Amino acid sequence: MREAKNFQTTSEGLIYIVIQIQQLQAIATKKPTKRQNWPVFISLPNDLFPGDHQPTVGDEIRVTKFSWRPGYEELAMENETNNKKLRPWINVGFINAQAVATEIIVTYPMHVGRATGLILEVNRRNNKGRENQVKSISVIAYGMRCTQKLPQCQLNNKNSFRVGQVVQLHAVSLTRPNEWKVSLSGYYLWSALLALLRRERHTNRWSSNSWDDLEQTELVIAAAITACADRMETEIQRFTIITELQVLPGPCPVGTANVRIQHLVEKKEDLVDMTKLWREDQPIHIKLAAPGTKHCGTGYIINTERQEGEVGFVLVSYLFLAFQEARNYDAWEDWERIMSGSLTELEPLQSQRTLLQRARKFRWQSAPEGSWEELLVAHNPVLNNLVGDQRRTAQLMLDAQPRVVFMQAPPGTGKTKTSADIIAAYLRENPEARALVIAPLNVAVAKAVEEMARAMERTGWREEMLALFSGSGKQKYAQELERIGDHLLASAISAPQLFETLDDQQKNVVNRYVKACEVSPRTANEGKVAQLLLSKEKRRLIFCTLALAEQIGGIFEDTTMVVCDEGGQAPFSQLLSALTNFPKLTKLLIAGDRRQLSVHLEEFPEAVRNGLGLDTIIWNLDMSPGVDKTTLETNYRSHPALTECIQAGAYAAHGERLTTGRTLAEMDRLTTQTPIKLPHKNSPLVLIHQTDPMIQDPTSFSATNPEMTRTVMDFIGNVRPRFTGSIRIICFYAGQAKELGMAVANLELEDVIVNTADACQGHESDLAVVVTTKAGLTTLDGSNAFWNDERRVNVALSRGRYGLVVVGDMKMLWTAGGIWRRFLRSALNKTTVVTPDYIEAMVDNNAEYNNNILTTKNGSVKAANFYDEWKDEDNIQQQQPSTSQFANQWRPATRQQRGGGPIRLCHRCRQPGHIIRDCPDNNNASKSRQRNTWTRSGRWN
Repeated sequence: MREAKNFQTTSEGLIYIVIQIQQLQAIATKKPTKRQNWPVFISLPNDLFPGDHQPTVGDEIRVTKFSWRPGYEELAMENETNNKKLRPWINVGFINAQAVATEIIVTYPMHVGRATGLILEVNRRNNKGRENQVKSISVIAYGMRCTQKLPQCQLNNKNSFRVGQVVQLHAVSLTRPNEWKVSLSGYYLWSALLALLRRERHTNRWSSNSWDDLEQTELVIAAAITACADRMETEIQRFTIITELQVLPGPCPVGTANVRIQHLVEKKEDLVDMTKLWREDQPIHIKLAAPGTKHCGTGYIINTERQEGEVGFVLVSYLFLAFQEARNYDAWEDWERIMSGSLTELEPLQSQRTLLQRARKFRWQSAPEGSWEELLVAHNPVLNNLVGDQRRTAQLMLDAQPRVVFMQAPPGTGKTKTSADIIAAYLRENPEARALVIAPLNVAVAKAVEEMARAMERTGWREEMLALFSGSGKQKYAQELERIGDHLLASAISAPQLFETLDDQQKNVVNRYVKACEVSPRTANEGKVAQLLLSKEKRRLIFCTLALAEQIGGIFEDTTMVVCDEGGQAPFSQLLSALTNFPKLTKLLIAGDRRQLSVHLEEFPEAVRNGLGLDTIIWNLDMSPGVDKTTLETNYRSHPALTECIQAGAYAAHGERLTTGRTLAEMDRLTTQTPIKLPHKNSPLVLIHQTDPMIQDPTSFSATNPEMTRTVMDFIGNVRPRFTGSIRIICFYAGQAKELGMAVANLELEDVIVNTADACQGHESDLAVVVTTKAGLTTLDGSNAFWNDERRVNVALSRGRYGLVVVGDMKMLWTAGGIWRRFLRSALNKTTVVTPDYIEAMVDNNAEYNNNILTTKNGSVKAANFYDEWKDEDNIQQQQPSTSQFANQWRPATRQQRGGGPIRLCHRCRQPGHIIRDCPDNNNASKSRQRNTWTRSGRWN
């Protein structure tokens, strides 16, 4: 028993609950009480506990005597101004006690159960003689409100832990008190399950029973999803800000406002993380920044800008806000105070509900027996190796056997058309059947509806379609949805023959929904109105996003066939969670490409990104013996030369094939029907070699290349008046896409679309222009760079139908290896690498072809600085004639600039010291034609 100094004592004591185990002590917090002179956090030394009893999280302890710790009597919250230099209530995950108990009574020891969890972080010591000893680990399991840090004393003398490891936890369930304190750094005092590690469960000792394996796997997936929900809540708290709103001038309806806010951020890393949450269309809740207030407004972010400040960085956001009533609370008074300049708390609104519901399904194995689980595990494995084309996929989906079919479908192979034909045949043969088409992307859902309409036209068969979209999807993809307007919920529910059957209350619901779709799509309640429609009439063919199918899928419980398009971006756990809504499901078709973009996992904890159900469903399909697999190998989208290059770059290295389904005559829109001259006669490939350095964005980790922007816009300026097809510019850097987007907008080129590579999957265009931005990387390893990621590059290169333009440093791309080298090796057999000077030659009436290579009076357009100045180990010179074979060859100057590279020459006069817009020869050139040039200021001369 320790000697008590400055102690407090009482005969009845006060009830505390153990919330954390530390070395040689436990930390407890008091239950809600009016006794304010007792500490909130108290230390319980191990030697106070009787006998062999070890303190356990959740134990109720009656403290009858304690002593205050000098300097710890008052602790600081993380978000309060610490003028008194108080110690924080929590330090690197460990709670500071205000006092030490000197006499206790154990009144209610907690029952300890088990839970399957994951290690998210391992913290090791590096002290002398104790290298790599584990100091603590962070774990999570289903039911935990957050990650819990466990010190070494709770690890049962184990030292072999790794991030992502599955462990068996001893855990207790706390049901009281209902609310405890929350730390802004992500540590909590929990009101749900807490974990206490006793021993490790070795992941290689699974039961031999497949159903036991499945149940154990579901527990691990549930833990991984819980970790994602915890990360989401942590980020919301991290980037909930308190500031004043600047109300912008202009007319607004009563109870609404357009506002501007700015927030200072010290580190660039924090600014980048914050903009991931504070992004366009992000919903926002607001309330008065005062104790006891409730939310009084909601809205969304219109636009966000990043700026450099005198110290750190400034995030500037423009928001639209609307008043929101609160139950039993005068929210309007708070709204008026906020509009008058009072401090406001702005919280990004991201619901964890869907994630937690998904985790619950896996935790309690709530999938209906005999549905998707049985299909994935028990189907005849003899069929696994079957491959084939579209007809083979249809045969599998239209037979009488319950099946899961994975259709591997590279770009342009007609997977959406195949799916539509299968659905049409299935519903036509089975009058009682119902089909649901889902996709992770809104644009993929819209394309599926269009393709289904074409399938009905081909067959002469008709069936009413219903397409559902979230509110944000309606606004963001309004242009795409206009083309399928007749099949949207607003059109279906407004049909006179249906509307007249509704009662007055239901009509009011419909009228509010239709008005919201027109005025404020984000507030339209799609699920409620869809349920109302389906209660009045049967719809056998429904389309929606995967997220919506998971959230409201219960209203489609009679579904017998599900088709999932763009399966590569469908998370395994999300798709399986959605499928639990369909107990009558017998046919599941997943179409996607394992060589294109997968699920975006950057927002999830690193420990749970791979192998725990959060990544693409395709990985699981490839390994599942109960899944039938087919492969589409014929590309019907692109010019034969483009298909061959895509095949060489993305598929041949993996032993896969992609053949062309088009003839040269079918795809000659750019090569022969457009009045421009390509670098290589009749080749739809344009490779523009440009080595100008990129410029790093000071407020993010993105970058731009103004000279590449100028080259692209000069090219577009010459092509657009002569080429009638659609044009899409694809960038690897978001900063480059923004700069090019501004340039396109300044010219009012509404039919030229600018995307990042990550945002263009599912899209296609007649002409694709790919901009790499990065230049000059010739010695460093670029094999793992994001611009050399095989899936991302495959998406970027495979969007074009009739032509493909690549602007970048071809030397760097070749040196990086991987998909870029394989693509270029094939492309260099079909075209010629050129410099930006080619843009002048492409519309030069006097230019002619010499040995199929475009030549002007100044010589061949070939990039001498690509072919002559650089040699490679793969003898690329043998794949293209040496420039020495051409007498009139453009050659760069041999003088070197300060950076060590060749001096930059004017594209027109071939002289150093200026660029083309300042060239003295401009006056002579303007006599023959006018040319627009892009300046770094974002304007055109």
